[in-house]
Amino acid sequence: MRKIGDFSIIIGMSKTPDLFTLAEHADLLKKLNEWDIAYHQNDAPVVDDATYDAAKSRALAIEAEYPELAKNGASTHVGAAVAAGFKSYPHTVPMLSISDVFNQGEVADWFDKLADKNLFIELKVDGVSFAARYEHGRLVRGLTRGSGVLGEDITENLRTIADIPQTLTGDYPDVIEVRGEVYMRRADFIALNAAATENGDKVFANPRNAAAGSLRQLNPAVTAARRLSAFGYTYGDLSARTWQTQSEYFDKLESWGFKTTRPWAHHVNTLAGIQDVYNQTMLIRDEIPFDIDGLVIKVNDVALQEKMGARANSPRWEVAYKFPAARAITTLRDITVQVGRTGVLTPVAELEPINIGGVLVSRATLHNADEIARLGVKVGDKIIVQRAGDVIPQIVGVAETAPDAREFVFPTVCPVCGAAVVQEQGQVARRCVNSLGCPAQRIG
Repeated sequence: MRKIGDFSIIIGMSKTPDLFTLAEHADLLKKLNEWDIAYHQNDAPVVDDATYDAAKSRALAIEAEYPELAKNGASTHVGAAVAAGFKSYPHTVPMLSISDVFNQGEVADWFDKLADKNLFIELKVDGVSFAARYEHGRLVRGLTRGSGVLGEDITENLRTIADIPQTLTGDYPDVIEVRGEVYMRRADFIALNAAATENGDKVFANPRNAAAGSLRQLNPAVTAARRLSAFGYTYGDLSARTWQTQSEYFDKLESWGFKTTRPWAHHVNTLAGIQDVYNQTMLIRDEIPFDIDGLVIKVNDVALQEKMGARANSPRWEVAYKFPAARAITTLRDITVQVGRTGVLTPVAELEPINIGGVLVSRATLHNADEIARLGVKVGDKIIVQRAGDVIPQIVGVAETAPDAREFVFPTVCPVCGAAVVQEQGQVARRCVNSLGCPAQRIG
């Protein structure tokens, strides 16, 4: 190995990357690591899924062309390190991620390599992964994915979630680690953010962030106060296996007291069948009461799963067929201000009406002045709007700054009653001080 500047060049490779490729790969890994920390540790993603997926796909493409770069690259990376303040424990069985595919061609590349094409398709729930270990039927430990090797101890937090049984029912192994997804239903997310807005607290960007931020708490009482839900879908460590297929494992999960995504699951054995399920699920996506960002397609035969094994960071026997984000570009016509019953002033984006995923969108909340500053939006700009959770319109960034864009100035007096507006120290919210006389704050 010969080192030039900050880059190590491997001598003797069948194909050697040039310095530009090395620099691009290093930059991609740096960004992916920063984004992973923001997403997994801080529960505050700084880029959307499409941007992350594009960067990861490019890094993987470089590593496919230059295999030596894969040793410590995107193809071996899972999650992020354990955050400060949490105890950590090793996963007895590594908790890997799932390889993504984005189109029919990539699905076909995976499908064509399968010896057994009997497949089980599940929803890819957009939440945060957990591992719940049961010994003799009792919950003894709960972990996050963490780095895939070490997970954060969230045992007491899991105990507060009704969908995760404290004690298994039915016939279960002496040891079984149930793995699944903690998520927040859209209705619960909307209620949580509405309460946060009224109280002048920080709001969550989407249900996934709300679920992760609620689950990864050092104080379980905070988790208990949030309405979290959970599905089981796979397993890690176990003492004995009595099921032969993924479908039968769902039967077991349900007999033990877990909920599954069974109502939306499908058996298929052809590429056309996969695409039919994909298309059907896209059509009903808005009707599902929680966020999904794709489908998980698995070899149904568990013995074959074990035989196929895994790559460094993902199993060979399953892929995640990702959905495109429901987003569009439109013009920010104006920013108006609403006053809630607690006196909190909430800025609202007035948009040039645009159809996003079959829904006409003309308004979106901007939450508070800090959010406007973070997004950098001005009246007149072309902005990117996404239906967060496929339902809630959310501004995610600026597509094009207008030459005559007008910066929004937060009012210093209440737009309803004319009283003074104040911002208390340490609060993001601005409030009307006229709690007794402001019509917007009257109850009944």
